[in-house]
Amino acid sequence: MIEQLTQLKIETERLRIRRIEDADVKAIYPIHSEPVVNRYLPYDTWTSWDDAKHWYARVLERRRILEAEQFVIELKDSANIIGTCIAFSFCPNARSLEFGYVLGRAAWKQGYMLEAMSSFVPTLQQRLALNTLIARVESDNLASLALVKKLGFKHIDTMISSDGVHLCQLQKQYGSTA
Repeated sequence: MIEQLTQLKIETERLRIRRIEDADVKAIYPIHSEPVVNRYLPYDTWTSWDDAKHWYARVLERRRILEAEQFVIELKDSANIIGTCIAFSFCPNARSLEFGYVLGRAAWKQGYMLEAMSSFVPTLQQRLALNTLIARVESDNLASLALVKKLGFKHIDTMISSDGVHLCQLQKQYGSTA
C-alpha cells in the first residue's frame, strides 16, 4: 500500500512536498550536518558525504522493500529544500502508518512545518484509507510535540527506548480501528 505514495505531490501556499530524488541529497546535506537539527533523529549528524550516501542508500532500500517513502519539503518560490518528511511502517491489518519530519534550522519558527504537515497528514490518511497515524516524539522535543498536538494527535503512551530516550507516542484516529 505504501507504493500508493510514489507519485505523491502536495502544494500548499508556500511549499511543495514531493518524493525525494537523487539530486536532492546535495541540498539535504546541510540540514543533516547541523547537530541541533539532528538532535532528535534516529541517526547521527552527517559529518561526511559518505554519511549522506549511506542515508540515501537506506532510503532507496526502504522504498524498494515498500517499508517507507521519503519526501522533500521545498519552497515553491525558489525550489530550495528546507526539510524532509517520511511515511513508514504501514500496517495493513490495522490500517496504521507512522510518519516523521525534519526541518532545516534556517526555516525554523516560520510556520513551515505546520503548513507542510497540515497537508501531508490528511493526504496520507486519504491515500491509504488509514485508521490511525502515529508519531513518536522524544519527550523533550517540545516544538515537535506542540506541532503534532496542533494537528489533532493525542498522547497515548510514553516509553523508554533501548538507549534510555523517553518517547511519546501520539496518534490520530480516523474511522474504525476494528
